[in-house]
Amino acid sequence: MAEFKVGDTVEHATGGGCVVRFGPYRTRWSSGVYLLEMADGTYFGASGSEIMAPAPAFTVGDVITLSTSGSRATVQYGPYGVNDDIYIVELAEPPDDSDAPREFSALAHVMTKVVDDTPVLVPVGTRVRVDRATYAEDCHGRTGMITSNAETWRAEDDDSHPYIVEFDGGDDSIHVAELTPVDDDTADPYTYDGVTYVPGVDYIDKVGDFWRFDVIDGALFGDFWESRLTITSGAYPIAYAVDTWGPFTRC
Repeated sequence: MAEFKVGDTVEHATGGGCVVRFGPYRTRWSSGVYLLEMADGTYFGASGSEIMAPAPAFTVGDVITLSTSGSRATVQYGPYGVNDDIYIVELAEPPDDSDAPREFSALAHVMTKVVDDTPVLVPVGTRVRVDRATYAEDCHGRTGMITSNAETWRAEDDDSHPYIVEFDGGDDSIHVAELTPVDDDTADPYTYDGVTYVPGVDYIDKVGDFWRFDVIDGALFGDFWESRLTITSGAYPIAYAVDTWGPFTRC
């Protein structure tokens, strides 16, 4: 039996919509009793077994599941009835029993609205950073452009990779599971020896390694491969990096 608290709106079998004003409490004859107030201001006591939470509201077109069968259906009409808790629904799939109706009435309490949990995909043409790509972990942190967001390829454990990202420079592209849009305009560029370095953007050195740079306390530092994802003051100063691995070319 469900428990309610003061202020809850509930449905009573004969009193209709009520508000809990006190309870639960025990009487000489029973426990779990609530003092309810009806819409007209009348108060009365009722056992918890006589009241229930208000029936959820649905609208025509809502997709629901039925707890009685687990089937999915669409609301065609309603609500109606004394308590406005009856709907006409149509099953998404024909019933196994050819004699059973596909369209019928259902009580709101056996209906659960299906919430669309489809993730909102990042649009094609967005410049992004790769956060996760199975079998291509060495590409995590690289930046590029989304060329498709409707891929069906999945890795192990049914892990969806809906994106294809073409890396800056157009040298390669991969399937990507998770990514983050990037905006160069939000970064503070730093110019050294005539070259402008944008934090968070990939650069390639003379031997083909990928670098990133960031400004720390007014000075530019850089690092390569996995270490480039978190630049600290312990990274390579720009002058040393350029002398040793330069020149750097933006990807």
